[in-house]
Amino acid sequence: MFFQKQKQDFWRDITTFGGAYFYFTLVLLFFAVGKTNFALKLTAGFFVIYFTAIIIRLFYFKNRPKKESYDNLLGKIDASSFPSVHSARVVFLALTLSEFSDSFQVKVSLLLFIIAGAVCYSRIAIKKHYWIDVNGGIFLGLISFIIMNRLY
Repeated sequence: MFFQKQKQDFWRDITTFGGAYFYFTLVLLFFAVGKTNFALKLTAGFFVIYFTAIIIRLFYFKNRPKKESYDNLLGKIDASSFPSVHSARVVFLALTLSEFSDSFQVKVSLLLFIIAGAVCYSRIAIKKHYWIDVNGGIFLGLISFIIMNRLY
């Protein structure tokens, strides 16, 4: 029982690397160090991911593994499982940051993709998503990265 709780806490903590607070902390950090264009690219990617996910969830509702109740449209969008926005954010972030890092690029990229993989798995481990939701999020993050690279 103790180890099960520890395991759940571990995956809950890992999933924060795909969360909006962590994401915008990085955005603010890049603004603070004068990397304005990069921070704007991250911000634009964030909104592309969110708007796309909202549109998908408006037309296709899929319950989460642990069903969440809702009583309005915004609650229903948040309760929908497909695609995983955490997965989309962390994949977009890993791709964008790995492109940004010039020195030690292979080591940094490897670390970023290990973290991204752990976050994607964490969404399943804490029963927020199924594999198909995570795969949809990975695809959304990749497409958002491609779009942002064409714009920035």
